[in-house]
Amino acid sequence: MYKKIIEYWKNLTLVLALPLMIVNTMMDYYNGWESRVLEKETQKIEKMKDNAFLGHSHHYEDKYDVVIDVDGQEVRLLEHQKGDIIIPDYLDWSMLDGYDETPQEKVDNILTKVFKPIQNIVGKVTGWFKWHLWEKWMERKKREDLIEKGIRG
Repeated sequence: MYKKIIEYWKNLTLVLALPLMIVNTMMDYYNGWESRVLEKETQKIEKMKDNAFLGHSHHYEDKYDVVIDVDGQEVRLLEHQKGDIIIPDYLDWSMLDGYDETPQEKVDNILTKVFKPIQNIVGKVTGWFKWHLWEKWMERKKREDLIEKGIRG
């Protein structure tokens, strides 16, 4: 009897070990991906706020000095910014065209393709249930309130 229980326990733990490890690993991947996505979204929102602030500033009325750099190009320096450079429109940013993703960004792109659709479906299903349950609760609450007002009124 005792040996059967031990043997059953060993078989059960061996059978469940691999699925539990896979689920645990997937949850770790998901949690890491989700935290990085939220961090990127937060940075994007902060950048939008900063850009909105700069867009509404009145620095365009400030004075600036025009200097010629070593290549003979004109560079404008704002006086209030103590030498910060306004990047001319004619600069070529083609060096960024060959930008290669880091390994973490490549993994995140793959994880986004896997987790984003799942996250969207789960969000839609839970939103649907919340909406319908909330709607039914509110209807029931209104009926109870009307009945209560009718009895007390």
